[in-house]
Amino acid sequence: MTKVTVKRAKHITLTYSGQGKHTATWKCIDSKTVRRVIQLDQWHDTDVAAVKAAQHFVDWCNDICAERDASYSHKLDTVTLGQMDADRHSVAVTMDTQPINRPLDEVAA
Repeated sequence: MTKVTVKRAKHITLTYSGQGKHTATWKCIDSKTVRRVIQLDQWHDTDVAAVKAAQHFVDWCNDICAERDASYSHKLDTVTLGQMDADRHSVAVTMDTQPINRPLDEVAA
């Protein structure tokens, strides 16, 4: 039997809307939609748009972690691009979690 690794991924929809503009959308935990616009010189370069969309998502996650004063942050791991139709793609994003190294407060003697 072949060993298969299953990684948890977050889904982003990447939609091309003309003139080099792509829109990345994903859902928050409270079902609100988050959108980020990606403007490219090469409209057909969906690989670049997918990586930029994934990085926008990771940055958004890290902003939430910072607001919550989390002891970790996220780093982009993999990006998988699938085509849904002519102008719409599915982007699967996986992230690694890494601890935030904060200096320890000095303890008074």
